[in-house]
Amino acid sequence: MEQNQTTGSERIRVLVADNSRIHTQLLADALNRGNSLDVIRLEADSHGLFAAIRAHQIEVLVISSTLDEQPQRGFAVLRELRNLHPALMAVVLLDSSKPEDILDAFRAGARGIFNRFESIDMLGKCIRRVHQGQIWANSGQLALAMEALASSPSVRAVNAQGLNLLSKR
Repeated sequence: MEQNQTTGSERIRVLVADNSRIHTQLLADALNRGNSLDVIRLEADSHGLFAAIRAHQIEVLVISSTLDEQPQRGFAVLRELRNLHPALMAVVLLDSSKPEDILDAFRAGARGIFNRFESIDMLGKCIRRVHQGQIWANSGQLALAMEALASSPSVRAVNAQGLNLLSKR
């Protein structure tokens, strides 16, 4: 495998699926300038994501919250992809910092949240950190997620006798 000259780490296979072909191409080209990412850009609509992930053995997906000209479509697509490929790590590109968008991204399975007003260099760093197993979000986004988790009721599936209905698995 080809090695990154600056850190000695292996190259990361990244698929970019932004909200339009031109945005996808521009973002992929900018990320390709870094020497540790092998960036593939989605050339079709969101339905092509499933085949592209299999064909290219994608490690990190960078996906827009808006796909196929539909706001929030990226969240639904990411949920489907994570059901089929649970190990897939994803960074969601958000157009806004609305709390519901941040929570929807985490609920869909995002390991990274990236706002479009940040630099391309920071996106590269985000992708590398997510690939290493870290969560990428700013402190406000994490605080929001933690508050949502703390305020949600805990759910236990038990029968009338208090026995668990679900196996440990």
